[in-house]
Amino acid sequence: MNTIQRVVKNILSLLLGGITSNLLNFFAVAYIARILGPKDFGKISFVLAIQSFFLVISQLGVDTIGIKEIARDNSILKSYISNIVFIKLILFIISIILMGSIALFINKPADVKYLILLYGLTLFPLVFQTDWVFKGLEKMQYSVVIPVVKNLLFLGAVWLFITKTRQILWIPLIQFSANLLPALLLLIIFFNLYGRFHFKLDWDLVWEIFAQALPIGIYTLLVVVVNNADSVMLGFMRSEAEVGYYNAAYKLIWLLLGVIPVFFIAIFPLISKYYRTSLEKLQRLLNYAAKIMVTLTIPMAIGGAVLARPILNLVYGNQYANGVIVFQLLIWVVIVLSINTVYAWGLLGCDRQANCMKIVAIQAILNVSLNFMVIPVWGTVGAAIATLMAESSGMFLYFREFKQIVAVPFYRYLLKPLAASLPMLCFLWLGFDLNLFILIAGAVFIYFSSIYIIKGVGVEEINLLKQLLPSNSGTKLSYENS
Repeated sequence: MNTIQRVVKNILSLLLGGITSNLLNFFAVAYIARILGPKDFGKISFVLAIQSFFLVISQLGVDTIGIKEIARDNSILKSYISNIVFIKLILFIISIILMGSIALFINKPADVKYLILLYGLTLFPLVFQTDWVFKGLEKMQYSVVIPVVKNLLFLGAVWLFITKTRQILWIPLIQFSANLLPALLLLIIFFNLYGRFHFKLDWDLVWEIFAQALPIGIYTLLVVVVNNADSVMLGFMRSEAEVGYYNAAYKLIWLLLGVIPVFFIAIFPLISKYYRTSLEKLQRLLNYAAKIMVTLTIPMAIGGAVLARPILNLVYGNQYANGVIVFQLLIWVVIVLSINTVYAWGLLGCDRQANCMKIVAIQAILNVSLNFMVIPVWGTVGAAIATLMAESSGMFLYFREFKQIVAVPFYRYLLKPLAASLPMLCFLWLGFDLNLFILIAGAVFIYFSSIYIIKGVGVEEINLLKQLLPSNSGTKLSYENS
């Protein structure tokens, strides 16, 4: 099996787990949104946006350091577990105190305050979750299965127990259980494979792990600001129902975006390797990635903008019709963020973490500033515009930064997907009254037929696909030949 076949195998296995996990979580969220209605779903969404900041604080990148160090030296496994669990326990205590303080002083109804406290408690099982250990040991099957188990438990429990709006406080309790059981299962698996371990603190190691993890934690926190500041600010500046409309649309967008990082996780080792060994191979790899992202996301955005209303009605019902315009604006983030991801992972793989952090900091400042200006005037539509503008600014900044390493001109790949989308768009307009599933299936067929006819997918890509087949496992791939 050659390098690319191995990468594709990893991508497919991670994609399968990621898609399944994301779908299970999304079905649970859609069900909750239907049961609660926009106002109470807005309360949940507001609190989850707050919790997302403390989810980062409670982890702060220490798992990433654990993965990296254990992959390099398995003998340090048990000492790292002890010290990372200790760090995460301290971070959890800090997080729950801060969330408790917010709940105490926030000017919100009592149920929102209780939700903040209860969602803070859902972070506790993550202290002992050891999926990072199995990633470091390259036992990826556990990393794939555990999120699926967690989201399956959550979906099953909310479907069984959440039937009325007044049961809103049960939802974080269900989430706590869904987080706890997989964490315990991972510990049992670990004990069976590697035996028990005793907690033994090494203060020098604790500070070393923390120092290495802090920049990763700050970077991740800035990403959360870019992604979730709008929901938090809507919660403070507008009604709870508006937060519900906004997040109903946003959850659909993140369902589409959820698998993109999986692709880049799989090719990340190649990015790092080629940066050291061949900039030409790095350039070819990332140009392929940019072409794939643009080719797949442009029809998603165009089709999603046209079919926004029937999609929202299907998923959430007519009560979320006020989220249609928000969805039509946010769907364009799919294109922008997929392009940004090419450059962001490229910079990380080329040891440019500081450059990434600088760009995300600029995006975060811009997003918060724009939200302050537009949310009071335009509400959810303003928040969507602010998000799109902040992400678009990142596209320009990432492109300019990465050009100093190699040129990956994403704009070269825009024309053919846009051209192939025109017949798809005509079909959607003319057949708008057809069944939604027929429209989607027809749009997919017309787009990919068109992109093939106009050679948006060329001989190079077809040869690459052929070389992924087992019969060609001994051949070198074209972009590796240089």
